Amino acid sequence: MAALDPAYVAARRVLLDALRALTPHGPAVIVAGAQAVYLRTGSADLAIAPYTTDGDLAIDPHQLADVPLLAAAMEEAGFALSTEPGIWHAPARVDGMEVAIPVDLIVPERVAVGRGRRSVRLGPHGRRAARHAAGLEAALVDHAPMTIAALDPNDNRGHSGALWTRITSSRCALPTRASWWISRVRDEQVRAHRRTGAPDAPRPVASFARPTTDRRRRWPRRRRPTVASASRCAGWSRPSSRGA
Repeated sequence: MAALDPAYVAARRVLLDALRALTPHGPAVIVAGAQAVYLRTGSADLAIAPYTTDGDLAIDPHQLADVPLLAAAMEEAGFALSTEPGIWHAPARVDGMEVAIPVDLIVPERVAVGRGRRSVRLGPHGRRAARHAAGLEAALVDHAPMTIAALDPNDNRGHSGALWTRITSSRCALPTRASWWISRVRDEQVRAHRRTGAPDAPRPVASFARPTTDRRRRWPRRRRPTVASASRCAGWSRPSSRGA
């Protein structure tokens, strides 16, 4: 396998900084997204070198403590909040250049309250410390602890200082990532359609969880079918409407 990209190594280092900053919140913080996929699959299972330049942390609002404040903890660790809610940037040096690496604090949409366009109300943490997004519901119901270490051998947080944290399970890491991207693409297409009003604008992409028996059925915005994938990952089943 090819050598790891320096940007990916830096993204792991920044992710570890965020996890250390949020350690007091314990089970409320779960590693998701591409980082979780690579951690669960292992480099031996990949035909190409893993690559991502950000980190995604799912936040369970029911497990979240009141202190320390998310914003205070992230700022103390060297992060700065972007203009968008929940997107925190940390400076890093990659190939001799200063770059800003993002870490997203994301509350799954189905458990988010007081939602704005992207913001979410989290009690004393305010409305901008995290953002809401569909597609991460599975992370809250199917995760397990795992050791995560730095990728840079010169990093003093290597194996001797590895973190023991919660990471989306292998059977949900990839579906969760795919569902999250489907949601993002659908949001962009809906916004484009509203801006242009063109009748020939592309329709939102289909979801893998949409029923196939009735092509006329549409999913309302607040009932995106991401919970269906979370239910399958958790081993839940929906009662069949058909007789035996």
